[in-house]
Amino acid sequence: LNRSVRAMGMGNAFTAVVDDVDSLMYNPAGLARIGGLNLRVVDLRIGTRNIDDYENFTDVLDSDDLLQSVNDLIGERVWVGGGAKTAIGFPYFAFGVYDSFDIGLEFNNPAYPTLDASAVNDINYVVGFAFPVIPHILYGGLNIKRIDRMGSEQSFGADDLNDLDSDSLQDELLNSGTGYGLDLGFNFVLPSPIVSPIVSVVWQDFGGTSFRGD
Repeated sequence: LNRSVRAMGMGNAFTAVVDDVDSLMYNPAGLARIGGLNLRVVDLRIGTRNIDDYENFTDVLDSDDLLQSVNDLIGERVWVGGGAKTAIGFPYFAFGVYDSFDIGLEFNNPAYPTLDASAVNDINYVVGFAFPVIPHILYGGLNIKRIDRMGSEQSFGADDLNDLDSDSLQDELLNSGTGYGLDLGFNFVLPSPIVSPIVSVVWQDFGGTSFRGD
């Protein structure tokens, strides 16, 4: 979630070089490399497959004839996504709040139809710490995350679609729950008289995150 533009420009080869509040998403040990106050006031993103996709999605949810509305979209994928993030970081510590949403519909195989539907909004609170294990050589880091999720992803087969209408589709999608997660990271600085390479090891979602329904 909430990837860095800089990281995407590097093909996400970013865990060893991150040195700002994006360490909260990539490698908590990178918080040790923050040189001072690092403030991300607001970082917005928005994307869609087609300019009409949001309207198409709401039309399906409001339709009196769900199957006909979905049938009009056969072979197409309706998708809108986006999010925002704000974070503040200091050497060895950072805190951030991230919002990410994703809505989509895809209807395939009219002979035996399947409908894949998603409407998910995640609000993620994360606090991260870094610490020297061996000063100037080995640094560790830990992120603690709480994710409040509204919505879900569901797949409906032909038997389900016979009994599905707009209200029941919304009831199926609009669940809510809370999950907690951990990220662990280590940076090993290889001593060198010219450039000091960094070797990183990161375990994201340490132990696995599951959501407890509200």
